[in-house]
Amino acid sequence: MLLAVLNLFFPIFIFYKAADNTIFDAPAKFIFAFLLIWLIISFASWVSFQLWWDRKTKVTNTSVKGDEFVSTPVFSHLIQTLGEWIGTWIGT
Repeated sequence: MLLAVLNLFFPIFIFYKAADNTIFDAPAKFIFAFLLIWLIISFASWVSFQLWWDRKTKVTNTSVKGDEFVSTPVFSHLIQTLGEWIGTWIGT
């Protein structure tokens, strides 16, 4: 759940840092390029948020009270989601 929320705050952090570095004092073509790249990053962050949030519910559904092996399914979900998350960022 923490990784899902961090993905939501990532574009906000980038926009804040860019505004702090006076990106909006640059020529119009740089501002347009920044906003276009920022929209792409925002989309990738939203998809990543959805991915992590959905996986959170799947992990709780696979963990049943009284199971002998709890960490193995959780760890496999983590590895699978990390791969999907990295693939989302590379693909975007």
